[in-house]
Amino acid sequence: MRQPKNPTAIYDDHRWLVVEGHASYVVYLMNGCATKPYLSMMTAASGRNLIADCPADHLHHHGVWWGHGDVDGVTFYLELPSENPGWIMHRSWLEHIRTDRQLGFRESLDWVAPSGETLIREERRLSVRFGLAQGYGIDVSLTLFPSRELRLGTTKESGMPLIRLADSFNGRAGGIIVDSEGRSGEATTFGQRSRWVDYHAPVPPAYGSHGREGLACFDHPANPDFPNAWFTREYGPLSPREGNHFIGETILRPGSPLRLRHLLYSHVGDEKAGDVESVYQRFATDSWEA
Repeated sequence: MRQPKNPTAIYDDHRWLVVEGHASYVVYLMNGCATKPYLSMMTAASGRNLIADCPADHLHHHGVWWGHGDVDGVTFYLELPSENPGWIMHRSWLEHIRTDRQLGFRESLDWVAPSGETLIREERRLSVRFGLAQGYGIDVSLTLFPSRELRLGTTKESGMPLIRLADSFNGRAGGIIVDSEGRSGEATTFGQRSRWVDYHAPVPPAYGSHGREGLACFDHPANPDFPNAWFTREYGPLSPREGNHFIGETILRPGSPLRLRHLLYSHVGDEKAGDVESVYQRFATDSWEA
């Protein structure tokens, strides 16, 4: 597994990076050309990028991002000016995390409507943990504080988060979708409740090795509606909470923040060789922090 020996986090008000020398491992962008912050890079075991930023078929797909298409009628998902989108804006760093095990941050964000009204104040925590036997994980949690009563409408134009796998990991390239309940493929995993979903695909010969590698997403037991019904597509999109499409609308009220937590796990091999279930159990029981 390609992992750094002495990684460093560098940041400003536009990006947060995990690097070692000139090699980048994780890239998180905000206040850029997109209308929301997002992860644009997660390296696979071979060193290639697991995720796709702004693919030709969906310009508003950005690696791994968080947004909803109907917040009291405002889209925080689509981005073209004609769609009159809101913006999720980085406001400030609240904390920088560096321990023997993790690099990360906490940040403050605002969900701002086209009118200029701040509908939601968000606190986001992201931490990268290297050193797992078969890969590394990115733990992300969101807390959404509504400014007033808000309706999160039922729409498939959403993802909390939504992950767009790189083309080399989709079904056309030999990618396989599996879930925690032993189901395989889009037809049997789409809309089904599970604790995690994994995409894995062959390593191309150009990357100097054989076998498979992949990306799993974990749903934390503390999340609402756990285990959630998943959105899975063989051409690349993956989401554990896709637009309330499966659970109906949600009402956010002041004093009752919405909290969500997920883990992204980059691993070697398929779901078995990558120890996906055992890593999930650590995350789900909070021994992840130990």
